[in-house]
Amino acid sequence: MNLWQFRRFCVPRLRGKGSEEPFIFTRSNTILKILPYITYLICLLLLVSCSMTKGLKEGERLHAATNFRFTNPKQVNNRGQVETELAYIAKPDPATGLQKWQVGMYNSVNKKEKEKGFAKWVQKKLGRPPAIFDETTAERSRRVMEKHLYDNGYFGASIKMDTVANGKKVTVNYAITSRGQYFVNEIFRPVDTLPLTRLLKENESETVLQKGNPYSISQLNAERTRLAGLANNNGYYDITKDNFFYFVDTTAGHQRANIFLRLKEVGDSSNYQVYRLDETWVYPSYSLDRKEKEEVPLDTLRYHNLHIVQRQPVLRPTVLNRLVYQDSAQLFSKKEQQETINRLLNLGIYKFANIRFDKKVRRDTHYLDRLVVLTPGLMRDLGMEFQVNSRSGNFLGTEVSGYYSHKNAFKGAERFSLNLSTGIENNIGANTGSAVNSVNVNLSTSLQLPGIYAPFVDRKRVKGEMLPRTFFSLGDDFQQRSGFYTVNSLNLSAGYNFRKTKWAHEYSPIFINFINLLQTSTELEELLAENQRLRASFEDVMILGTGYKLSYSNQTKKGRRRYFFYRGGIETAGNLLGLIATEQANGEPAKVRGIPFSQYFKIDNDFRQYFPLRKGMLAGRLFLGVGYPYGNAEVIPYTKQYFVGGASSIRAFRIRTLGPGGFESKLDNDGSNFVDQTGDIKLEMNLEYRFPIFTYLKGALFVDAGNVWLVRGDADESTPEPDGLFHLDQFYDEIAVGAGFGFRIDFGVAVVRSDWATPIRRPTQQEGNQWLFSEINLLSRNWRRQNFVWNVAIGYPF
Repeated sequence: MNLWQFRRFCVPRLRGKGSEEPFIFTRSNTILKILPYITYLICLLLLVSCSMTKGLKEGERLHAATNFRFTNPKQVNNRGQVETELAYIAKPDPATGLQKWQVGMYNSVNKKEKEKGFAKWVQKKLGRPPAIFDETTAERSRRVMEKHLYDNGYFGASIKMDTVANGKKVTVNYAITSRGQYFVNEIFRPVDTLPLTRLLKENESETVLQKGNPYSISQLNAERTRLAGLANNNGYYDITKDNFFYFVDTTAGHQRANIFLRLKEVGDSSNYQVYRLDETWVYPSYSLDRKEKEEVPLDTLRYHNLHIVQRQPVLRPTVLNRLVYQDSAQLFSKKEQQETINRLLNLGIYKFANIRFDKKVRRDTHYLDRLVVLTPGLMRDLGMEFQVNSRSGNFLGTEVSGYYSHKNAFKGAERFSLNLSTGIENNIGANTGSAVNSVNVNLSTSLQLPGIYAPFVDRKRVKGEMLPRTFFSLGDDFQQRSGFYTVNSLNLSAGYNFRKTKWAHEYSPIFINFINLLQTSTELEELLAENQRLRASFEDVMILGTGYKLSYSNQTKKGRRRYFFYRGGIETAGNLLGLIATEQANGEPAKVRGIPFSQYFKIDNDFRQYFPLRKGMLAGRLFLGVGYPYGNAEVIPYTKQYFVGGASSIRAFRIRTLGPGGFESKLDNDGSNFVDQTGDIKLEMNLEYRFPIFTYLKGALFVDAGNVWLVRGDADESTPEPDGLFHLDQFYDEIAVGAGFGFRIDFGVAVVRSDWATPIRRPTQQEGNQWLFSEINLLSRNWRRQNFVWNVAIGYPF
C-alpha cells in the first residue's frame, strides 16, 4: 500500500461528508470522539506492516521476532532477569513498537540508494535498517547465550534453535534447558609461605566471593582484579590478574561448587618481589610539538624529592610537590600513583598526564624511577552568550552575557573567573507607560584554590582521587522593575568542595548577602501595606549564615543498570548576628549597624531513582524542602523561598504560579504583575517514562505533582482564615497534579527538550471538584489554548 492509496482509503473515513473537520458523533461520548483517530492509527500501522519487507532484496528475509522458552522454568532463578540478559545477547535485534515505523521509513526513502543527499540523511538519521535473518548469526548467538548461562552457574545448560518462516518474515525461537544453577560451597586459598600469600590472607575479609552466592565468572574475575590491586598497592609492581587462576570442582554436592585459588608459577623470581620508589623526574611543560622541543632549551630544578625539568615555568614547585604522591624509599603503590595522575588532570590545566617507571636493583633491593610527563592545555577562556525568551503578556526578553576565566592565574592552578550579564524585558504590546518592563545587571567573580586552605590542615596529607578546592566568590545583582521597585543584592561566600568516590561535598562556613531596596512605587507600597508577608519580603536585610551540601550517585559506566541519585543541603543564618545585634523597641526587628538581619533554618532533600528498561527508561524524583524563619525574621528571605511550576518542575503550571496551598492569586494573570507565589515548604513528585523514537529523537510521558506551603503568615490577609498554611491533616488535598508528553533531541553532549502538559488536578478548585478528567477535551481548540502549557528547555528535567 503506497501513500496515495493510504490517503484514498483512510482519509474519507475520518471526516464527515463535505467537511474538513474530524467527524464527531456526540460531545458527551469520549470513545466516539477519538474513534476517527483510532481508525487513523490502525491505517498507519497497516501501512508500516506493508513496508517492513518492501525493501528486501532477492533471497533476504526479515528477522521479525526473537522468542525464548524455558523447558524447565523451575530450574531457573530470577527467570525474567535471565531472559532479559539473553535477549540483549541475541543478534540481530528485531524492530519492536515504534521502531517498526523507522524500518518503514528506511524502506520508503532513498529507493535509488544514493550515497548523499536529503533522502540518504533521512534514511540514516531517522530510519532503521531492517534486521535481516542470517542463520550463521543466529547460531553464533545461540552459542554465546549458552556460554553466558555457563558463566553464571548453569553448567550443562543447552539452547536449541528453531525458526518459523511466514512469507518474507522469520521468527527465531530459542528453547532453553537447564539442570539448575550452581552455588559456591567452599573457597580454598593458597597455603604456601610466600610474603604475597600472607598479604592475601591478611586481607581475606575484603573478598567479593561469598559462600552461598551463585557461581559467577564475573565475580571470579572481579576477585582476581582485587587481588592484583592489593598486591600492586603493597609494592608488587609486576603483578597482574593473570597471576591468579581458579580451579572449580562441581562434585561438592547437589548444585554446589568448590573454588580453588592458585598463584601462577613464573620463571622470573622478581615477579613476586616488592619495589620501592627512588628518583622522581617531573616534566610539567612537556610539549608534543617537535619544533618547540628543538627551539626552547630545558631547565632542571631540584625541589625536595623532585627533579623538575621544564622549558618554561607552569606550576610552582610547591604545588607539584604536594600533588605527586609518595617519596623515595616508600613501597610502590599503584593506587597512589593513579591518584597522582587524577589530581594532576583535575587541576584543569593539563590535557595529558602519564607516569612511566624504570626498574633497577641496588644492593639486592628493587627500585623504580618515576617519570611524570605533563602536557599543558589552554589556560584562558573567553566567551559570550546571547539569549532571547518570551512569556505570556507579550513580553520579550533579551540577555547578553560574557565571561573570562584563567585556569592558572598565579602559577598555582588557581581558577579565576569573571562573569557579566545584562538583560532587558520589553512589553512589545504596551500602549502606555514604559515599554521596558525590567532591567537586570549581574557581575560576579570567583577564585578557586587547589587544596584545603584552613588552619592546622596539611594540604599534602589531604589525599584522594579528586582534588579538593577552596573557593571565594563575590557578586552583585541589580534589578529594576518598571513601575514597582529597584533592588540591589550584594553577596560573598567562602568554602570548600571536595569529592570522594560516589560522594560530593560542599561546605560554606560563611556566606553573606546584603539586599537593599533602593526604590519603590506608590502602587507597590499600597500592595505591601495590605500583605505583611509580602512586605517582609521587600525590606532591607542582611543574611549571614553557613551551609553544607551533599550529593551521591551510584551510576556507573558499565551497562544499563538502575541507579540512585541524592542531593541535599542544610543552611542556617543569623545565629552569630543575634549575639551582637541591637534590640529595638516597639517590636521592630533587631539590627546590626542599622540593618535588620534574617534568622532561619532550611533543609533540602532531592531523591532520584532511574530504572533502565529494555526499551527506554523510567525516572522518578521526590523533592522535600523545609525552611523555618525564627527569632528576628517573620519570613525566610525571598531568594531562599520555594516555588514550583516551570520546565523542570510541575510542567502543567507556569513557573511561580502555583500555591501556597489552595491559594489562588486575584491579580491579573497577564504576566504584568511581579508577585511570585512562593512558600516555606515544598513537596514535589515526578515520574517520567523515556523511550526512543528515532536515532536522536526520544519521547517522554510524565506525571508531576506537588505544591508549596507556608509555615506562618498568610498568602492573602484579606481572607478571614489564614490562607496557604501547611496542615498535616489536609496538605494532601492541596496537591496539584499535571500530566503530559514531550520530545527530546538528544545529541549526547546536549539535549533540547519540548514538553506539553495539562493540569489534571487543581488545588484551587472547590473541594471535591479538583480532578479535571471530565473537562478534558483534546478536540477543542479553546480547551487546548487554556490548558496546555508548552515548555522548552535545555537538558532533562531531572
